[in-house]
Amino acid sequence: MSASAIGKHTLWNILGQVLPILVAIIAIPLLVQRLGMDRYGFLTLVWVLVGYVGIFDFGVGRAMTRVVAERLGANDIEGAERNARAALSFLFGMGLVLGLGMLLLSKQILGALSVPAEMHQEALHALQLLSASVPLVMLTSGYRGYLEAHRKFAVLNLVRAVMGIFTYAAPLIATAFSPSLVSIVASVLITRLIANFAHRWACQKCDAAALHFELPSIARLKPMLTLGGWMTVSNIISPLMGSLDRLLIAGLVSVGMIGMYATAFDTISKVLIVAYSLTGALFPVFAGLQQADEVQENYRYAIKAMLLLVWPILFIASLFAKPIFNIWMGAEFATHAAPAMQILAIGLFFNCMAQVPAMLIHSRGDPKWMAALHLVEMPVYLVLIYVCTSEWGVLGTAAAWATRTTLDLVALHWIVLRRISPDSVPFRHMISIGVAAAVLVASLFIHLPTLHLFVLGSVSILIFVFCMWNFILSSAEREFIHNILLRKILRKFACGK
Repeated sequence: MSASAIGKHTLWNILGQVLPILVAIIAIPLLVQRLGMDRYGFLTLVWVLVGYVGIFDFGVGRAMTRVVAERLGANDIEGAERNARAALSFLFGMGLVLGLGMLLLSKQILGALSVPAEMHQEALHALQLLSASVPLVMLTSGYRGYLEAHRKFAVLNLVRAVMGIFTYAAPLIATAFSPSLVSIVASVLITRLIANFAHRWACQKCDAAALHFELPSIARLKPMLTLGGWMTVSNIISPLMGSLDRLLIAGLVSVGMIGMYATAFDTISKVLIVAYSLTGALFPVFAGLQQADEVQENYRYAIKAMLLLVWPILFIASLFAKPIFNIWMGAEFATHAAPAMQILAIGLFFNCMAQVPAMLIHSRGDPKWMAALHLVEMPVYLVLIYVCTSEWGVLGTAAAWATRTTLDLVALHWIVLRRISPDSVPFRHMISIGVAAAVLVASLFIHLPTLHLFVLGSVSILIFVFCMWNFILSSAEREFIHNILLRKILRKFACGK
């Protein structure tokens, strides 16, 4: 794939995630105002459940993308369609089983949550209704994989952007008629139904045969199940560790506190758009590298690029967390959400930096190391987050999550240095990552007027850029950046004339 194609696909990916953010900024305060913290917290839990259920596909969704793409590459259109139909039928069947399980266990699921007594019956009916969305979510993930195999990134991210907007807009519209959880979940169900039809329509525009359901044969499913084996471990455990924080808050603290924590997490975690876009663009580059010295050189570039891109965003977000939430959500909300977001900013920094070694490990075609790491991490993280949440509430939850991402970065770098590319990260780069993290930790204890924060933030960013330019970037990298900036300035000057 060409560099321009990589850039174009990266741009579509960013747009598909950025547009819903703009809607969320407006919708979230209105949802909190209309629903109250307890119902809004339940809504965020619904979003978690809908997002998580799609991973129980035994890796078939992701494996289907590769198998269908291989068939298309061999010009075997009929073979691609047969494999796609087998995978989609399997996913839909699994969705029916999981949906039925959620329906039958809805009382047990609700019993594990700290839902106020007056909301109990309402929440139970909402969970039962939510179970109908499970087959739609599973089937939509299959359609998405089919579109990725056909490289229909533009239409895929257009649909994703529209559905992302309706994720926030649909519940907001529903509150105009009723603030009950049943009406809110009904809006979520309608959104998933529309998303399913939109993805299917996009698939049928690929000049392919109708993707009707058929009884999947073992022969067609076996390659996808085999390929998805190790990926299934990571696909289940990694999102579970990502959503475990909110589930434990619902069980150990209160449903209302989920809203504050989830809003803080969802706000600061948007920096991952930058991280995923960078690693997504670099993935095919690393996959094509053969020489060890090329891998080392590009790995160092990726580490420095990630540091340059994400640290300033996270530092400013941490520094201005309380003023931002005061203006956006009010002083009471800011009291709980701002400190949590500052702690999460530290974890997000390590999480973003960990995307680089994770990308290298996947690009070398060996996902078993990621799966093994997640298997080791899961029980440790479960104990850690349970203890921290029980003792310190949402701040303990945030601290446990940040601790896990820190250990995750250390472990992934160790795998890279021991198994893939020794001496990939010079000592000064490790020091720079440590210093950058220490400054984020220091921002937790800074309490100054907003004007003083602007001054401190500006000076800190200037110092960061100075240190990176003089001590971290190589002369070739400085020259490359300088030439890019110079060309842009000259181009603007020429256009102005």
